[in-house]
Amino acid sequence: MSPYLLPERVPSTPPSNSLGPAQPAAGALDNLIHQKARIFSRKLDILAAEIWWRFHVACQNLASLEDDRTRVGEMLKALDHAALYHLREHREKEGLYRRMFEIETEKRSQKVECWRDVVMVMRDFLYIWEAHEHARSRAIFLQHVGPRPQGYV
Repeated sequence: MSPYLLPERVPSTPPSNSLGPAQPAAGALDNLIHQKARIFSRKLDILAAEIWWRFHVACQNLASLEDDRTRVGEMLKALDHAALYHLREHREKEGLYRRMFEIETEKRSQKVECWRDVVMVMRDFLYIWEAHEHARSRAIFLQHVGPRPQGYV
């Protein structure tokens, strides 16, 4: 059964058993709690996927920045080599060094943004996890308590 389906309709007349009208209400409550637990479980899966995806994106961005840094480093070496033979000026390296520092700054900001995003999703994850555990506890409690017969003890 899909977690997005609504619970089955509760019959309008009580079943013919010795428990009386308590059975449909208990069944509806049980269905409701199990449905909430399934919804919370699905939300936890989605939030975990969001966290994984954010780390994946951050790793791709950092790898791309590292590639840029490597290319700039190679350009600096080539320019330095050309400057030794007076084919280029050493002061031309200033722009490449500036780009190198920009790349390092971008790497740091990527790490901070990733952490900020993950913290926000983790906060939501913990709230949903707490609600999921409460729903599971209620379901276990109701399973052990079960419907009680009506009348005097």
